[in-house]
Amino acid sequence: MMRESFQSRIGEWETKAKKQLEKVLDDEILRFQHPELKPQVADKLERIKQDVGNLKTFISTAAIPTPNQSPDHRDRRQSVAEELADIGSDEDKILEAKGKLGLSAVFDSKESSHLQMCACLLSLTVFPAKTAIKKRPLIYWWMGEGLVNEESKGDEVFEELLEKGYIRPTTTTSFTVYPWVRQFLTLHISNGEHISNGEQRALLGLPNHISSENEDQQFVTVLNVDQKYLGIKLENSLTKWRKLQAAQLGRWQDSATHHIEAEQDFDKIFDALASQKQLKYLSLRGISRIETLPRSIKKLTTLEILDLRACHNLEKLPREISELKKLTHLDVSECYLLDSMPKGLERLSHLQVLKGFVVSDSCKIRDLAQNLTELRKLSMRVGNQGKEKLAGIGDFKALRILTISWGSVSPHQPSVSLPQGLIKLDLRSVPFEEVPEWLKPENLTLERLYIKGGNSKLRNLNFHHYPNVKCLRISYLNGLQSHPQD
Repeated sequence: MMRESFQSRIGEWETKAKKQLEKVLDDEILRFQHPELKPQVADKLERIKQDVGNLKTFISTAAIPTPNQSPDHRDRRQSVAEELADIGSDEDKILEAKGKLGLSAVFDSKESSHLQMCACLLSLTVFPAKTAIKKRPLIYWWMGEGLVNEESKGDEVFEELLEKGYIRPTTTTSFTVYPWVRQFLTLHISNGEHISNGEQRALLGLPNHISSENEDQQFVTVLNVDQKYLGIKLENSLTKWRKLQAAQLGRWQDSATHHIEAEQDFDKIFDALASQKQLKYLSLRGISRIETLPRSIKKLTTLEILDLRACHNLEKLPREISELKKLTHLDVSECYLLDSMPKGLERLSHLQVLKGFVVSDSCKIRDLAQNLTELRKLSMRVGNQGKEKLAGIGDFKALRILTISWGSVSPHQPSVSLPQGLIKLDLRSVPFEEVPEWLKPENLTLERLYIKGGNSKLRNLNFHHYPNVKCLRISYLNGLQSHPQD
């Protein structure tokens, strides 16, 4: 009797849930034509989720034996609970069905914002399934290929993909694509239901993707999916591809151990790249055995983004880099063998993002501040004799995000001022014990303050005087004796 009662109740719930789900799916289609229906759809979906949740609770309690039950009764009760356990996955199936229908509606829409999202989503199919992908190289690639026109728009699209549940964050800077989304996108492409840039992308490291039959094709993008060594074969291909806009040769994976190595003739590869007349984005991120860049870099006059992050063997940047007048993003962070910046870097007047700048005599902060009027994000490394070299940092007019890392430097506190429009300040390996005067809150409008590593004791810093700070992170301070009051 108990078994029949359970099954009867499950049958009633299933019938009710199916009817509600059908109504939700119908309303989901209408929502793209009538946005005012969105609250009703959400309410109905929430009721279905509650029903599923109640059923899960019901199933779990059904399996709990009571003291007065006979062994035979307990066995029957456990058996029924086990048979019903599969129902617990129905909530995910309902949400997945809703997601697929919503994704279909997005792809069927003619709105420009939806078309842009579709193009960005489809680009994710080039990466292997279940692989964690770094957010920033992806957005740079979108910019280079023209899927988004600026970094902020790329961030907006990325956040929308997160919000709609099409991608899942694995860290604060990386993500994976949900399997059902990847399946949907792959099927969509194979059916020829949507125009894709896939045929315009050369994918390195995939068997038979580039063959003698198609190597003369004029690709728009070259992307290193899984090529460990870059050498003569790539050079030969690059000499034939004359319309490249984006070259993602470096690491896109969220793994510092993923190895990519430049072979001895890498200068020839770079010379082949330098012959490109439309290249906007070049990533050599994480490639080992690159000690310097050849002077032919000056030929990349259309380049807007140059990503050299984590090129651990990089020792020098050529002066010719100052010829890249259209450059908006330059990343040389985690290039720890770099001990100076080339003279003339201040002539890159359109730079918006500069990461990994090394404070030195050859290129001064004051010169950058006077000329880089569009710079909004700057990270710098202060090494030996950096005592007076932060002078002028307060003269940046557009700077919003600033990161300062100290190496081996004297504990002398530099006399500087910070840009008044700064909203995020990240200080790393702070060498002086007392909080410097320039960090006092009187003239700052900080929203985020991070202090990581070093000898600071924070004894004379009152966090209550930073009314705009929404996020405060303090970690690994050797001299910290007590935590600041709430």
